[in-house]
Amino acid sequence: MVQANQRQAEPAESRDKTTKAQSSSQGGRAKSSARTSNSASKRSSKTRTSRSKKPDDDDWGSDSSSSSDSSQDELEGQFGAAAQSKSSDAVSGTRVVVQAMVPHDALEKFDERGPLDDRVNWWERFMYYATMAPWDEKTRIVQLRMRLSGSLKDWCAQLPDSTRSDWKKLSHVFKKEWCRSIGSKAERYYAMEIRESETPRMFLYRLNRAAKKADIAFERPTTDREAHVRRFIKALSDSRLKTTLQGQRFDTLSELEETLKRIEALRQDERHEDRDYHRQQP
Repeated sequence: MVQANQRQAEPAESRDKTTKAQSSSQGGRAKSSARTSNSASKRSSKTRTSRSKKPDDDDWGSDSSSSSDSSQDELEGQFGAAAQSKSSDAVSGTRVVVQAMVPHDALEKFDERGPLDDRVNWWERFMYYATMAPWDEKTRIVQLRMRLSGSLKDWCAQLPDSTRSDWKKLSHVFKKEWCRSIGSKAERYYAMEIRESETPRMFLYRLNRAAKKADIAFERPTTDREAHVRRFIKALSDSRLKTTLQGQRFDTLSELEETLKRIEALRQDERHEDRDYHRQQP
C-alpha cells in the first residue's frame, strides 16, 4: 500500500517538474524575446538619433524639392499659356505656333498714287505686322492682296502664277514697282515740297533725310548747307514764316530747328488765346 502511494506520488512529482521546466523555459523564451525587442528598439532609436545628428542631409533634400516645386509654380504663373504649350509640345510632339491677331483696319489699303514716302512707310508697317504676328509666306500673300485697290489687283492678277504664289518674288516685284523712285535721289531732293498736313519743322526733317540720301553735305558749314537752308525757306507755303526766316542767319541747322520750335510754340499760344477770347464773347 505504501509502495503504491509512492508510485502514484512519483508520477505527480515528475509531472510537476515537467510543468515547472516548461514554464521556466517559456519564461526564458519570453525574457529572451523581450530582451531582443528591447535591444532592437534601442538600436532603432540609436539609429534615428545618429541620423538626426548628421548634417541635415535629408532635410536639405526636402527643402530642395519644395524649392523646386515653388520655382516651377512661379514659372507657370509668369508664363501661363506659354508653359502649357511647351508641355503639350513635349507630350504630343507637335509644334504649336501662337499668332497675334492683327485687326484688318490696323493697316489701310495701299495707295499707289500717294507720295513715295507714304508708300515706303506703308510697306514698312506691313512688314512690321507680318513679322510680329507672325505671318507665314502664304498668309503674307493673302494679306497683301486684301490691301490692294482695284487697279492694283488687276496688276497683281496679270503677274505670272509663279510670281503671285511665291512671296519672295511677289514682294520683290511689288517693292520695285511701287516703293521705289523712278528718278534719282538728287532729283527727288530738288523736287520736294511741303505737304498741307506737315509742319515746317517736320518738312525740315524730311528734307534733311532726302539730302542725306542724295549725298549733299548739308551738315557741314559749306555752300551746300547754305543752299539747303535757302531751299527749305523757299519751299514754305507760309509767307509770314518765310519772311521771318529770310531775315535771319543760321550758322547751324540746330539753330534753325530751335527757331522753328519757338515759332510753333508762339503760334500755339496765339491759338489758345483766340479760342479763350471767343469763348468769353457773349
